[in-house]
Amino acid sequence: MAEKQENSKEKEKEEVPNSAPIENTRTDDELKVIAVDLYDGKIFSDRHMRDENSLLVVFMPIAFGAFNNWTKERLDTLGIIYEYLSEAGPRSVNGMPTFMSFRLLNREETEKMFVHYEAYKKMKEEFIGKPEDKNKKENG
Repeated sequence: MAEKQENSKEKEKEEVPNSAPIENTRTDDELKVIAVDLYDGKIFSDRHMRDENSLLVVFMPIAFGAFNNWTKERLDTLGIIYEYLSEAGPRSVNGMPTFMSFRLLNREETEKMFVHYEAYKKMKEEFIGKPEDKNKKENG
């Protein structure tokens, strides 16, 4: 009987996906698309926020408990929370969009994505010029 209880507890642990680390699921090409879209302003992320409390207002599922069952270990693997602006609701709060959905990258994917982001940024600035240079020409 005790062995049966131990087996069911082990099986229960295996079935709880919220305790596992966030897996690497994005290909390098997908991370490049996210990097380009983030740079080009098509994505709003937790990196755009002024404070942590804004997460609950911007990404509504978080306020409704999306991470409530996650272990601390799993939360520690979280890299970036984001969503495409095309998915934003009709209202904004404190000048920020609101979403009823969000997407995640783990830390490793986030680091890779930001390497692509910086490469894209550099390439675009070399080709077009830095945004502040463009403003000086238009206003000068």
